[in-house]
Amino acid sequence: FSRMVLSSSSNTDHPNRKLNDSGGDAIRQPLLSTEEVEQNDVPPLNVLEEVPKTGFHIDVRKYRRQELAQQLRQRRHEYSIVDNLHIGIYTFNVAGLEAPKPNEEDFLEQILGSNELPDILVVSLQEVDMSALGIVMGNTQKGYSWVEAMHNTVRKVGPFAELMAEQLAGLMLFIYVKTVHQPNVRNMCADVIKLGFLGGSLANKGALAGRFTLYARRFVFVGTHLNPHPEGNQDRIAQYKRSINELKFDLPPWADDELDMFHISESTDYIDDMNVPLNPTGSLIDPLTTDYCFWCGDLNFRLEMSREDVMKNIEMKNFPALVAVDQLKIAQKEGMCFDVFQEGELSFPPTYRFDKGTVTYDTSPKQRSPAYTDRVLYMSPKPSENGDNPDGNVIIQTHYGFVDVRPSDHRPVCAHFQVRCQKSDPKMVAAVFSDTLDHFTEQLSDISLSTEGSAYCPVRSESGCGDVCKIM
Repeated sequence: FSRMVLSSSSNTDHPNRKLNDSGGDAIRQPLLSTEEVEQNDVPPLNVLEEVPKTGFHIDVRKYRRQELAQQLRQRRHEYSIVDNLHIGIYTFNVAGLEAPKPNEEDFLEQILGSNELPDILVVSLQEVDMSALGIVMGNTQKGYSWVEAMHNTVRKVGPFAELMAEQLAGLMLFIYVKTVHQPNVRNMCADVIKLGFLGGSLANKGALAGRFTLYARRFVFVGTHLNPHPEGNQDRIAQYKRSINELKFDLPPWADDELDMFHISESTDYIDDMNVPLNPTGSLIDPLTTDYCFWCGDLNFRLEMSREDVMKNIEMKNFPALVAVDQLKIAQKEGMCFDVFQEGELSFPPTYRFDKGTVTYDTSPKQRSPAYTDRVLYMSPKPSENGDNPDGNVIIQTHYGFVDVRPSDHRPVCAHFQVRCQKSDPKMVAAVFSDTLDHFTEQLSDISLSTEGSAYCPVRSESGCGDVCKIM
């Protein structure tokens, strides 16, 4: 069992954002020391920036990376092959359960072992610790117990490396990859936002998110716990909108999200100006700036139908009638929330609320109406003009249902997917990169410096723009 430590940091200018300190070394260390970064700071300019009277500044290093990325994109078919990755996502509201101990029956193993072993394994838990201390502090000793239990279970299930294990009071998000894929993970980062009481300052509700690059594809996974009750629909919609707007992934200054997509980092590390940070202050990336985004958790949307009618439709297995009055489906159609996401067919009974340990829906005095509170949604990339993703919908859902494990008043929901990725041949990558770099170096050599340090810019068109430029 191999563990990879999450590399992330919180943003001090965001009052509701806080990440746990995972400690240890980052997945990828900066290529320069702090002193070297300061000495080689690259201003966050565009490649060409118009300067009055003197023409244009050329940030050659930044232009070099962007142009290389473009040329390598065009030649990707020469050094990579299209392959599939299997993703398994599990969401479970544990309703305050204690984490299973090593000598106890492991319901986590029953859940995670219920389907084919995936390449990427994601688990979102809710209501792990809803104590007052947890809601205020965010992480607790009970959370650490769940981390240990999850690691023990995953160790038994298969050979996985941990990318992320984070807690926000009752909410937890775990991300693992098979150890065979571990060396290909790039730019792992995370964010968290509180959505609870007092205008979102407490952690009884919230969102946890992780982002990384693997085999030329960028993945985002979000786990959330939204407001409850049938009358809380507008609150849930507002919480989703706030999550989309405020969740940000803070890539470190040395991270090159564009070039890392092509999995050529090992081939470029020896190039001096490849080691200079593109963004000295980092880059804030939103959840939808990605190739694949998966959103799961106890979203708490309810059914706009009387309990009596809901129970009749469940007995008749008339699940389409329930889907037609599902608050989330209605909100999607109206463009209120999750409108850019898709969901598999709900061909199974509602996953909430059961009497614990039984198959009977709530018989307490409150008689809560059953609902599809626990969901997994996904966003497929759209077709792109540059040929990166000509097929558009490249996420194939292979399974969507619940696991019949009964310790909670919720049923755990699992969703499995196949997604496309591009695995590179290291030798071909090196050959194509070397050839591309040689050609690109010839282009740069066309810039003839004058005695005043200016140059004529050849990069704005094939014939050159003829503008006077200054080399940065």
